[in-house]
Amino acid sequence: MDGEPIRLAGRRRVEVLARLAVSVGQVVAADRLLTDVWTEGRTATAGKQLHIVISKLRESLGELIVTRSPGYLLDLPPDRVDANRFSTLVRRARAARHEGDQAQAAALHRRALELWRGAPLDGLAAPWARVEATRLEEVRTVAVEEYAEDLMALGEHAEAVSVLTAHTVGHPLREHPRAQLMMALTLMGRPAEALEVYADVRQSLVTQLGVEPGAELRRVHRAVLNREVRTQKRASTPAREAPAQLPTDTSAFTARQRELAWLRDLLISTSSGGRRAAVAAVNGPGGIGKSALVIHLAHSVAEHFADGVLYLNLHGSTPGLDPVTPAAALARMLRALGVDGVPKSLDEASSLFRTFTAERDLLIVLDNAGDVRQVRPLLPSGPGCSVLVTSRKPLTTLDAEHLHLAGLTEEEAVALLARVVGPGRTEAEPEAAALLARLCGGLPLAVRISGARLAARPDWRIEDLAGRLADERRRLDTLDYADLAVRASIAVSHRQLQAEPSGEDAARTLPFLGLLDLPVLTLPVAAELTGWSQDRTEAALDRLIDSRLLNATHDAYQTHDLTRLYAREQAGRLPEKVTAAATRRVMHHYLATLQRASKLIDPMTAETLSDYPPERDGAPLDDPRQAAAWTLAERDNILALVRQANEGGDPWTSAALALSLNRPFDAMAWHRELSTIHTKALEVAARGVDHLALARLRNVLGTACRELRQFEEALEHLLQARDHLRRAGLPETTLGLHGNLVSCYRRLGRHDQALASLEEGLALVRTRNLPAHEARYLAMRGQIYFDLQRFEESVAALQESLARWAEIGSPYGEAIAIMNLADAHLELKQYDRAREAYSRGYDLSKIAGLRQGEIAGLWGMGRATRHLGDLEVSMEYTRRSLLLMRELDLITQEDADQRLASLHEEQPIPDVFVT
Repeated sequence: MDGEPIRLAGRRRVEVLARLAVSVGQVVAADRLLTDVWTEGRTATAGKQLHIVISKLRESLGELIVTRSPGYLLDLPPDRVDANRFSTLVRRARAARHEGDQAQAAALHRRALELWRGAPLDGLAAPWARVEATRLEEVRTVAVEEYAEDLMALGEHAEAVSVLTAHTVGHPLREHPRAQLMMALTLMGRPAEALEVYADVRQSLVTQLGVEPGAELRRVHRAVLNREVRTQKRASTPAREAPAQLPTDTSAFTARQRELAWLRDLLISTSSGGRRAAVAAVNGPGGIGKSALVIHLAHSVAEHFADGVLYLNLHGSTPGLDPVTPAAALARMLRALGVDGVPKSLDEASSLFRTFTAERDLLIVLDNAGDVRQVRPLLPSGPGCSVLVTSRKPLTTLDAEHLHLAGLTEEEAVALLARVVGPGRTEAEPEAAALLARLCGGLPLAVRISGARLAARPDWRIEDLAGRLADERRRLDTLDYADLAVRASIAVSHRQLQAEPSGEDAARTLPFLGLLDLPVLTLPVAAELTGWSQDRTEAALDRLIDSRLLNATHDAYQTHDLTRLYAREQAGRLPEKVTAAATRRVMHHYLATLQRASKLIDPMTAETLSDYPPERDGAPLDDPRQAAAWTLAERDNILALVRQANEGGDPWTSAALALSLNRPFDAMAWHRELSTIHTKALEVAARGVDHLALARLRNVLGTACRELRQFEEALEHLLQARDHLRRAGLPETTLGLHGNLVSCYRRLGRHDQALASLEEGLALVRTRNLPAHEARYLAMRGQIYFDLQRFEESVAALQESLARWAEIGSPYGEAIAIMNLADAHLELKQYDRAREAYSRGYDLSKIAGLRQGEIAGLWGMGRATRHLGDLEVSMEYTRRSLLLMRELDLITQEDADQRLASLHEEQPIPDVFVT
């Protein structure tokens, strides 16, 4: 302290202080200190002993040792520890040499080496101390040889000979300093002694190791014999050039500016002595552009690494090639750094690599890694090194900064295409270029292949290639050109799973994901595909995610379009019995869930659906609100599944799905979708002779057309449904068909016919004691009176209908009836009653899962409140109604924005519902 040496009594005090000094400025965990210092075994009192040792050290050193969770740190500037000061001086010497200042480099090396006063950590025998001492000795060894190079470059050959002679005594089998010594002696005019050095080291190598001298020694020996060593002021030894192994950067690199900035900041944000990020690991599916990104980045930052750039393709996912073993990878990198005689042992080679890189400024690119086990032995130890790793799997157990690379946006993909084929072609066909980008799914590899094809065929239009890609059966074949192929890229990951025992389930699952065109996949549906438990299926899906063959959100999974096409090809190799069973399980899972949703929303649908019993249990739904939420979440999946079922051509399945989804979709006001679905299902059903099924489909199609205000078409379908019922020998009330006809007559303005048919139907259902049908007819009577502006009679009929629905306990029917009653109150200028009725209708609609009713209730409350003079509240109701319409995709964003911008004005009722 204060320039005076301090003597410490006790081995453990010395070892604890030394251990803290090695990590000066950093917290060393108490548990790590106990493991490293108490090597003879930790007793129950070891922790207490550590506290005593720390207290004693503080008595000698003051407050230099600081307690900081979870351990202690030596609170000193790093350069106050001689090992750190040595390292700093060596780094500065290398930087000076890199800048061409050889004299400064020699001076700094000399100062660094003068810090050495014997063996490092002398007297400490603990394993950690031996490892650290070995590392420091190796760093010193390299620094001595670099110092000798500095001296020779300055023409100070005599001093170099002195340094190297002493150095080779301690390292008799190290070849590089012997070569340096031979050069220095020759340049001093002592070639005979140089040849004696060669003879001496050769004898030692042959006798002790059984090997001949390496390439460097042989080259210098030959130069001495041929008198090719000339006196020169600079670089008297063959200079070892810094490695520059990066592959050529691609001229077509596009986008990724945010990712580049993030990675560049990690690598070069240490301008004033800070630490660079040790490792940046980039992961993503095959063909996503990981290699292009890191190679492009590495070229842009290479100048910041004085000791060069190492690049190694580890072939973790290269078609037709085995992954590079860690031992082979280390051998390549060590040879690139000028190391001869690489140890065969992986541990020894890894240790040598860490030692050799401890004081260097290197950028190391480990491209296409297979897993963490392949990468971990290849990581350097020095703070001046940075590592870029790419892999398909996320290497999350690696101590690194991680970046997941996603696909390109449509705009970025078009820009990449333009870089490959030239901007003139993409500007000439902007719509075709955008379509091609979408068909490539934002996958850079697919875009590059498409661009390469177009570049090779200037006679092709982009539209021509997009047409080929649009055919799903040909897409993967089209995306196979020269040495690039999307199919092969995906197949590598699939085969890797097949080769791993723990990946067998994942490999078997992938083909099943190609059976259906579902935009997203939930776990229950995936379990139906595999036929396994959800736990087993989830484990398989997790492995597919790790292999980047599947993407995940918080509650669903997605397969990239091109991966799905590959999976479909693989599914084609499975027995048809297996794939048909898997598809059927999913169809019936959705069938069961749709029927449950339908009956929860409107129990009156149970009778029709009872003829289509599902074979699976489906998803659990407890109430109408859950039914509505599930329908909204699964909408796109349901539409895709129904399209696929209709393409399959089975009349029973088509009809069952169409009828089962009718009420859940109707409650959402998705009438256009219903019209399309029912029309297609009707085409499939027409191939058979099931008149009841045909009647049912005509009935729901007519209802959808009526909701779309296509009243003539609606009436035609309903009349044909009546014909089919008569052929089946069933009355019109079987499907509620008579009531639908009444409603259609009303919408056509044929009120006399509507009223006559209504009274006929009302009498019939009362005779047969069908209370739900009676409540419905009463509501329709109120609607007809409303149209005829007989508002008082309308209110009376609707109130009677409302009472019937309340007795039955149907929130669905009650919501519709009270909403019609609210309309009547509004026309009668009974605004308070109208607002109250709309509010009650809104509440009932929420209970019933009738989202269309929620929209109407909010809109009606807005109208009634406006008439009551409260514009602000009115605008809020209208705003909520419009947002719900947009949520259900009933109006476009443009329409929503226009309406939201003019809330202060009274607006016409949107066409998303009719009464």
